[in-house]
Amino acid sequence: MMNRPKKKLRKFLNILSMYKSSEKALTYPIAMQVEVTCGCNISCKMCVVPNLLTRKKGFMSFETFKNIYDQIKPDTVVLTGYGESLLNKDIFRIIEYAKKNNSSVHMDTNCTLLDESRSQKLIVSGIDLVKVSIDGATKETYDKIRLESNYDVLWENLRTFVRLKKEVGMENPLLNLSCIIQPENFEELCSIVEAGYNLGKIDLRFGIVTDYGNNKEGTYNFWKDIDQKKVLDSFDVALKRSKELGLQSTFSTLSGAKEQYIELMRTKRLKMGACFWPWTSLFITSEGLIKPCCYFYDKDMVMGDLRKKKFKDIWNNYQYQLFRKNLVTNREVYPRCTVCGTDETHLFDKIDNSLKYVPFIKSEYKTLGNGNWQSKQ
Repeated sequence: MMNRPKKKLRKFLNILSMYKSSEKALTYPIAMQVEVTCGCNISCKMCVVPNLLTRKKGFMSFETFKNIYDQIKPDTVVLTGYGESLLNKDIFRIIEYAKKNNSSVHMDTNCTLLDESRSQKLIVSGIDLVKVSIDGATKETYDKIRLESNYDVLWENLRTFVRLKKEVGMENPLLNLSCIIQPENFEELCSIVEAGYNLGKIDLRFGIVTDYGNNKEGTYNFWKDIDQKKVLDSFDVALKRSKELGLQSTFSTLSGAKEQYIELMRTKRLKMGACFWPWTSLFITSEGLIKPCCYFYDKDMVMGDLRKKKFKDIWNNYQYQLFRKNLVTNREVYPRCTVCGTDETHLFDKIDNSLKYVPFIKSEYKTLGNGNWQSKQ
């Protein structure tokens, strides 16, 4: 197994790993998603935690995180899994350790625990990005989706966080809002965009609901009985408004969500594109189990256990190489991959265009635009 190269070389090798898409990754991942908490203080309609998650709930200790981090030392650490990260008593030590080692640190939160004290600690921790899930512009809609939560507390905490950031005059952490578009909230898209803007010109990240945690039906079935024109009109109004407000990232992710919806209605399935996660990133559960990504939420697709083996002995083991090979050959081998909207084909095309004049660097594959690759041989 290769040693960790220096930062610039490692980034280049990650890009090359994506481009070649062979069974072996050329270097360690440039990013890792770490589940510091498995379990939540609220219950959401589209979440697997209340209904389907059977693996052990709990917290990752600072010592466990440090041990894992020191083996990988990625450029980016995302402290998000199947639970509320702020429930972990070691969360601020974890953030500070990763920042001390020059990683960019991101975290998702439902914001219900982000009171003034935690907001102050989070701001001074050095974290780069905090992403807050809202999923509703009104209390009525929010309460239908985010059960056992508190709409008023959410917005009070958000306003406090924004105020404290202004008081200390710090640009970081960047605050993003996120919204999963679903039958319960699509009519509020424009209002959600405006809510972000009114909070402080905050951008939103939109995505289509892919599968509900308490429903094994396909994604199309969630939308099939809803007037398509009504949904598209709501998208268009929100897109127009986000453009007027100058929210470029909001406009971009909303446009992507609209395209995903159109494809879903046309083909009755989500559009699949290239996915490079198994070459450049990974998901680590609160217990220290390695998975290709967070879509494998339960006991499936465990590539290795960091309590029993070193990362260097897992990253290119037989299971990982087989997964990468199958993902290239036919993404539909893995049912969880078919309900994921990830499409990184544009990255492959971008690299392809950049490297086509470099004769000694050639990809073994080309993407087909349907979630699969095709051998160039």
